[in-house]
Amino acid sequence: GEAYDQRRAIGDTIQRQGIATALWPVKHLSPKETGYGGVSCRKEWIDLNRLPMAGDAAFDSYADQHETFCLPGTCISLLQRIEDWVYDESGRCIFYLNGMAGTGKSTISRTVAKHFREKQMLGASFFFKRNAGDRGHARRLFSTIARQLITHLPQLSPIIKKAVRENPDISTKSLREQFGRLLFSPLIELGR
Repeated sequence: GEAYDQRRAIGDTIQRQGIATALWPVKHLSPKETGYGGVSCRKEWIDLNRLPMAGDAAFDSYADQHETFCLPGTCISLLQRIEDWVYDESGRCIFYLNGMAGTGKSTISRTVAKHFREKQMLGASFFFKRNAGDRGHARRLFSTIARQLITHLPQLSPIIKKAVRENPDISTKSLREQFGRLLFSPLIELGR
């Protein structure tokens, strides 16, 4: 149906642009120079400030600097499956890592994020944490991911800034609308 078509369109754009979803490792990160259409730096800064970020949500945040990663030689099979997924251009867009509390999902996710950051392939990361302010819910998920993606894919900047200018309170809208305006539409437009 329509939802499948949207997911496929995002997947196609992600693959064309070299972005993989779910912590969004960037497959072939090569930031392109991009013009800003004469918009002043101050105006661009104001536009981005309308996109609130969840503090310390990134895997390498100050608050989580002492969190663990997989020990060398552990989780090899699962980590390889995730890496294979990232490079599989015909595969699914999202790798769903699930398990009971305390089974190491966050540790594995941090390890994957670190691995792809070291390869300059990580576009964004968001680690939820219970009772940790904005990290304890999804309210700032898409605005945080959008701001992180702009850092790694500067060609997204004018597209996302335009979305913010057209809807200055986008970060207060439903998650569906935030996703559509801050991620889905900009990635589709970038792929054109």
